[in-house]
Amino acid sequence: MSRPRKAKTVSRIRTGSFERRLSMTRAGLYAGTRMASHMATSWLSSSEQREQRRRDMLSKQARFLVEELGQLKGSVVKIGQMMALYGEHFLPEEVTEALHTLEDQTSALEWKSVEKVLKDELDPEPIGAASLGQVHRARRLSDGLELVLKIQYPGVDRAVDSDLDAVAQLLKVARLVSFGPEFRDWLEEVRDMMHREVDYKLEASTTERFRERLADDPRLVVPRVLWEYSTAHIIAQTYEHGHSVSSEAVRALPVERRSELGRAALELFFRELFDWGEIQTDPNFGNYRIRIAGEAGSDT
Repeated sequence: MSRPRKAKTVSRIRTGSFERRLSMTRAGLYAGTRMASHMATSWLSSSEQREQRRRDMLSKQARFLVEELGQLKGSVVKIGQMMALYGEHFLPEEVTEALHTLEDQTSALEWKSVEKVLKDELDPEPIGAASLGQVHRARRLSDGLELVLKIQYPGVDRAVDSDLDAVAQLLKVARLVSFGPEFRDWLEEVRDMMHREVDYKLEASTTERFRERLADDPRLVVPRVLWEYSTAHIIAQTYEHGHSVSSEAVRALPVERRSELGRAALELFFRELFDWGEIQTDPNFGNYRIRIAGEAGSDT
């Protein structure tokens, strides 16, 4: 089993509610103090200067808080990513821009911490040699089948509610958002989405359902879930090779081929939306890979 190819790792995730809230409260109070100081020193400026300085301060505040959220990892990072995707009507532009940088948050959890989840929830013998969690490649000893194991970070599922409440409070204390009925309703939608995100049994069932639906479409490949190795905190599925959508290899494809890929993606989205009434992933092309004809394991 290979380690995640990340330049930076952390040894543990602060999973305790008090510990995580304390970190975010400190950050929020510090940011709020900076904002209050800025407002107190801006009243002599012209209206245009005040507006520009306000926007600059919002941007600095948001970047600072995003750095703090990124260090906590787990559901906090996913909450920030969801707010970036769906919060454009409730959050200032400067805040959503900063939150989008969480999509590139790269620090991984050290293997010894992830390994504990495997040992607690799986008999390690079958796999012994081999953006909520991280993914590791593995190989099944009995037949050489390549797998990926999506392993949820310890304690993430228990921290969703307290993390969301703490992030909302942080935004309020830092004076980055105004609370109101619409904003609170939106937070509850995020809460519901987050609980679905950490439900790995639901995700595995959804993956299998979409694999069955798309089994006759040669353009699309959905990984097969291996239920014997999957648990409430681990999803085991077949490894499917491919290039990222933004890779040099995909950009080098002929425009006709890239147009075909675009049509396939749109058709899939419209089938999900209008035929099945169920969308299987968030609007992030990082969730997809492209196979290129002629490469090992590719026939399309």
